[in-house]
Amino acid sequence: NLRLDAWILPFLNVYGIVGQTKKADINVNLVKPIPLDVTTQVSGTYVGYGLMTAGAIGRIFVSLDMNQSYNYNPRLDDPAKITIFGLRTGPVFRFPKKPEMNVTIWGGAMYSSFNGETSGNIPTLELAPNAPAKIDELKGNLDTWYEGLSPADRLKYAIIYNRLGEGLDNLGESIEDSYIQYSFNKSIDNPWNMLIGAQWQINYRWQIRTEAQILGDRTAGLFSLNYRFGIKGKNWFSK
Repeated sequence: NLRLDAWILPFLNVYGIVGQTKKADINVNLVKPIPLDVTTQVSGTYVGYGLMTAGAIGRIFVSLDMNQSYNYNPRLDDPAKITIFGLRTGPVFRFPKKPEMNVTIWGGAMYSSFNGETSGNIPTLELAPNAPAKIDELKGNLDTWYEGLSPADRLKYAIIYNRLGEGLDNLGESIEDSYIQYSFNKSIDNPWNMLIGAQWQINYRWQIRTEAQILGDRTAGLFSLNYRFGIKGKNWFSK
């Protein structure tokens, strides 16, 4: 990904991000009424923006970060929106003989959320390339499931059973040109993560930064090499 940012106030940083997601695996596991377990790969583009406020007391810095990104994929009706909040704090170690250099380490927490409702479509053969050979098996599984229900449950699920049966019949007739329409609600079981990281500011231009997300439901790592462009002009907040 690419990130461009600027300090518009001594304590406020704004930034924009753009990137590409390549070959992320998605697994679909359906238990009832038809056993189905398939995996497909998706890719897409994301863009976003963020704000960060920061300050320090002595050697200890504190920063609060918020960013929002929109992930675009041709299989989605609307982009997936992700919002992340991050809190970081830790010491800054300076070098008296090299004032432009410092090392920072930190710990913190991150909260993630995204829009829960998702809808879209995907070619049937892409989601399940062996679907033509599986249609008869799926029909048999559907019949077995329905016949195993109690009389009361058969009445309850009759409409679903008939629609799925008709859908499988139609699917067999036009499998090569068919699409699967989907809609579901999603959520993160545990939206909180712990953060640990470090940064080496080599000079006023170059920085090396690394960070890891630990605990919670997700683990991730980040390594970046940063270069800061200077903009000539008056600093209205300096003497």
